[in-house]
Amino acid sequence: MAREISISALREWMAEKGLRAVVKVGPLGKCKTAMQMISTLMILVACPGAADFDIALSLNVSKHAVFYGGIMALYLSTLLTMISGYQYLSAAWPFLTGNDLSVKE
Repeated sequence: MAREISISALREWMAEKGLRAVVKVGPLGKCKTAMQMISTLMILVACPGAADFDIALSLNVSKHAVFYGGIMALYLSTLLTMISGYQYLSAAWPFLTGNDLSVKE
C-alpha cells in the first residue's frame, strides 16, 4: 500500500512540474497489477464457498494447487512491486533532489 500511495503522489507531483513522462506507467507496473489481480483471483477461487462452481475441478487440479499457485503469484507481484517502485523512484530522483540540470526554472 505504501508503494501505491507513494508512486501515485510522485506521479501527481511530477505532473504538476510538467514532467509526467518521467514517471509514466511502464510495462513492469502493468505486469505487477495483472499479477496482483491473478493472484487474488486464484486465492479467492480456492477458498471454500467462494463460488458456486469449482474452477479447480473443471481444470482437473486440486484447490490446494490453485491456492499455492495464487500465493506464488502474490510473491511474484510483491517482487515486481519493489522493482517497479525502485524504477519510478530512480527515474524521478534527480528531480526530487534538484540535481537535474536539464530543467530550467
